[in-house]
Amino acid sequence: MASANTSIPAPSLGKLLFLPSIFGLTLAAFSLAWSVDAAISAAIGATTALLPTMYFAIKLFRYRGASKANLIVHEFYRAESGKFVLTAVLFAVTFASYKAVVTVALFGGFVITTVAIWFTAHRSLAR
Repeated sequence: MASANTSIPAPSLGKLLFLPSIFGLTLAAFSLAWSVDAAISAAIGATTALLPTMYFAIKLFRYRGASKANLIVHEFYRAESGKFVLTAVLFAVTFASYKAVVTVALFGGFVITTVAIWFTAHRSLAR
C-alpha cells in the first residue's frame, strides 16, 4: 500500500465513474424504446466497461509518490492485463449466458461508457 507519509491524495473513483455510469444508464433507458432485451444488453455493455475500469483504477492507485515509481509501473502493467482479461471474460459470460442479447445495444453501451470514461479521466487530469 502507499506509504503513510505521502502527500499525494488518492483519486476519487466515485467522481471518475459517476458520469460514465449516467451515460450507460441513459443509453439503457433510451434502448427501452427498442426492446427490453436491448435495454438489458446496453446496461450489461455499460457494466462491462465500468467493472474492469474500477479494477484497473483500484490496482493502479495502490501506490503513490516518486519513491514507489517501480511499483507503480509494475502495477500498471498488471492492472491493464487484468482489465483486458476481465473485459474478455465479461463479454464471454454475456454471450454464453444471455441468449436474447442485442449485440448492437451491448457494444453501444460498452463503447459509449468507455468514451465517457476517457473524457472524464481527461477532464480530471486537465485540472
